[in-house]
Amino acid sequence: MLKVKSTFLFVLVLFFSFFRVLPGSCDDFKFQPRFSATAEYNDNVEEKKDGRGDFVGILKPGLSASYEHSRVTVDLSYDYEYKDYLDDVKSDENNNFLDSNLNVEALKDLFYIDLSDSYQQVYKDPARDKVADGDTSAGTTEQNDFHFTPYFNFELQKRTRLKVGGDFQSLTYSSSDSVDKTIYTAYSNIDHELTDKWSINGGAKYERRMPDDKKSRLNRYILDLGTSYSYAEGSIVSFSVSPTYTDYDSKESKDTSYFPYDFMLTYAFTDTFVGSLSSEMKFHENPESGDTENKIKHALGLNKEYGRGNAKLEVSYNDLDNPDSSVRTSYLRVEFGGRHALTELIGLNYNFYSDFYDGAEKKIITFFLTKLSYSITEEISSGLQYRFKCTDDTGTDSDYTSNTIGLNFSWSL
Repeated sequence: MLKVKSTFLFVLVLFFSFFRVLPGSCDDFKFQPRFSATAEYNDNVEEKKDGRGDFVGILKPGLSASYEHSRVTVDLSYDYEYKDYLDDVKSDENNNFLDSNLNVEALKDLFYIDLSDSYQQVYKDPARDKVADGDTSAGTTEQNDFHFTPYFNFELQKRTRLKVGGDFQSLTYSSSDSVDKTIYTAYSNIDHELTDKWSINGGAKYERRMPDDKKSRLNRYILDLGTSYSYAEGSIVSFSVSPTYTDYDSKESKDTSYFPYDFMLTYAFTDTFVGSLSSEMKFHENPESGDTENKIKHALGLNKEYGRGNAKLEVSYNDLDNPDSSVRTSYLRVEFGGRHALTELIGLNYNFYSDFYDGAEKKIITFFLTKLSYSITEEISSGLQYRFKCTDDTGTDSDYTSNTIGLNFSWSL
């Protein structure tokens, strides 16, 4: 935990120290504090079979800040969350959420430096998707993802650009059974616009992965080829493929070749109704392994904007292949969510997903969160929320249902 928080504290100090030395006026600096307090009852805070309930008090102060002047841009969003379990069914929690970026144009129109740091909760189970907003921290670990990225941008011709650079990445986790990683990357990429609607790109990349788990250390040699075409207003089709050769340091691991790819098709039925079709295979981080997993996802989505809000639906099939195991994990996810303004002061937000696992597991994971909010003033609002979680895994200790109802007050400047 200390290792993770040290990076986060460094970024915070760096961010606020930055404004003492940078030129600019108050108009270049924007600062927005916020605070929320929640009281809720969860009938199964342990999230396990026959788990116990508890009352939970949640305090969550946070802030957003930004600075933009000349050749420097900074953005930061940070929230601290304290959870107090009144009956001590679980230990109290201290959670941190950080998203920060620093972009510097060191040499005008030539040399740039990007610095970013994120601090978030991720599932220990790599098969699962990102943690949903409003979900609990059960089965998760805190991940600190730090990047230092210097690069050159060359305009070779009016429609041709060359990017050459490197990236230092540090991935650290709060749980003791997770594997921290350091990743060094060198890359070059060229992008060419054939027309105003059609572009192609190609490049090469070298990646050196050095997890604390030394047996999983490896070299990756990657080629990138891609194209993108805008065939109508608001409608784009794109495809990229990255032939990759993985060379493991350990003689116990077999060197392998992979072909990660990314296909995306979006179609605008109208200005406010957009459909999407996608398929991808990518390397996915496993918090408890030094190596990556091969994650395949096929998805079909719809997004509708309307006068009082928006609604979205996505159906996807996810398949996770662990190179160190013969076991594959796959599931079908059905997800929908959105927001709707009942009146000018009352709003409804909702999010639902259900994962249907196949293969040996045959379990169903369901999550549903809905919140009714009322704007008391422009800065102050209150809300009533309900959360439902269920894992249908009959015959195991992970088979459980959890219901939570809560009252929330929030303030934002």
